Amino acid sequence: MSNIRNRIEKWFADFGLLVSRRPWLFILVSVFAVMAMVWQLPQIRMDTSAEGLLHKKDPALLTYETFRRQFGRDQVVILGLEPEEVFNAEFLGTLREFHEALEQEVPYVSEVTSLINAEYIHGEGDDLVVEDLLEDWPEDEIEMLALKKRVLANPLYRNILISDDGSFTVLVLKATLFSPNSSEEGVLLSEKETGEFVES
Repeated sequence: MSNIRNRIEKWFADFGLLVSRRPWLFILVSVFAVMAMVWQLPQIRMDTSAEGLLHKKDPALLTYETFRRQFGRDQVVILGLEPEEVFNAEFLGTLREFHEALEQEVPYVSEVTSLINAEYIHGEGDDLVVEDLLEDWPEDEIEMLALKKRVLANPLYRNILISDDGSFTVLVLKATLFSPNSSEEGVLLSEKETGEFVES
């Protein structure tokens, strides 16, 4: 064991001596290696999907892809908004108009979720009450502050529909998928391996 350690230590000593004798050569080699890695940075992609853990020809993945083509899958699109102030009458009005426009004008969207239609679940005595968060639209600054306090105190909203500090909010769009055997006329949505939707 000590013999292996001695050889390793000798190798490091020899390598250090070689570097000290030709410093500029190793500096150039190091710079070239770093530049080669930096050159590839734009090509880096992060795949957080479960299927990304499997080889493209894995039988389990092929079976899953076949199932997904036949029955579809849940797919969501998240739109992030970062206004100067979320809890502001002007912004909430704009958010409501945007939310309604997405529901009415964007095709193949089955559901839109945001602060506009979020449910507010709370207790009143022995009763559990479920109502719309913005069922009573805030009319003044006091009501707006009360809304902000209610939202940020609720873990069902924080870091889901709104950031922890209340400076960022999102809209979640759920896409409509049609089975290849669907009787719906017109559009059939399928999913490529890249995860993009195409018309067919």
